[in-house]
Amino acid sequence: MRLGPISLLLAPLLCVLSACGEEPTRLRNGPDSGESMPDAHAPRAMVDAARPPPIEVGPLPADPELDATDRTRGAGCPASSRWVVAVRGRVVDERGDAIEGAFVQPCLLLGGTDRRVCLRPAMSAAQGVVTAILPPENRCVAEVALRVLVPDSTLATGYCAVPEPDESGVLVSSRPLVLVGTDAPRTLPPVGDEAASRELVFDGVSLTTTPRAIGSENYAELAARVLDGALATETCLGNGEAMDLLVAFSPESAVDDRAGLPSRVEARGFSPGERVELFVLGGLATMLADGSLVPESEWHSFATVTVGEDGTVQTPPGAGVPHLGWLGLRRAR
Repeated sequence: MRLGPISLLLAPLLCVLSACGEEPTRLRNGPDSGESMPDAHAPRAMVDAARPPPIEVGPLPADPELDATDRTRGAGCPASSRWVVAVRGRVVDERGDAIEGAFVQPCLLLGGTDRRVCLRPAMSAAQGVVTAILPPENRCVAEVALRVLVPDSTLATGYCAVPEPDESGVLVSSRPLVLVGTDAPRTLPPVGDEAASRELVFDGVSLTTTPRAIGSENYAELAARVLDGALATETCLGNGEAMDLLVAFSPESAVDDRAGLPSRVEARGFSPGERVELFVLGGLATMLADGSLVPESEWHSFATVTVGEDGTVQTPPGAGVPHLGWLGLRRAR
């Protein structure tokens, strides 16, 4: 997965090199990686903005490597922190079909510190089951989130906050790790002048950007999709906060523009005149206008707008979309 220019600059700072290896941000597959990744998971079965069917995680099979792992709590881990030996879950598409070969990357806030790290990804196996065993030096944590993706696909990268561990120090996501497909824009102007602004129109959402702001490779592959907000609570997307409508983008891209990217969304299910709060889901190097980072899997409110007479909402001037991953729309409270 090729990330935008800011992500490529900052992501090494978010990763423990001893756990990530030499290229912690390069998550591509293909001939240069030696990995064979599935390309058949571009699900189109779900009607956009329709309520998705519930997907059950079900019991997870035993993992021999995890069973043999010492789970003794480290003596230096403060009582206010969690001791997490491993994180487990099941990766599926929106139909509930298992995705084998997805990358699942634990992103941690280390206990007793303000240090955030993203570790080397684990890979989902048969039945979409994934077990990510944490290195001993990274098991004392305050927060755990999972970054889930299939490189070089049109599936939107997901971020999921996982719950408290059981008595043995294993975190199991009770909600499925669901990856959804995205669609190409109706037209895609050629890259041309990378600093030239242009509007990309998708089904239900438009975005104004320059290739330079998100990287020319990401620009050429950009896709998006409007989805029902139920995904935010019925699957492992974000931290469990409810949303009324969602917009997914792929590939995940940092935005090299402090003003963000102007966007217009068809506010399906909203009425003209309603106030709507806009959220961005924290991803890899999600940076706001003030330079602060949004933690992985955390929904951050960045604007409140009014539904227009045409049934759309538009980001206000100077407060555009700060990161291309997931947007959430929710009625203002």
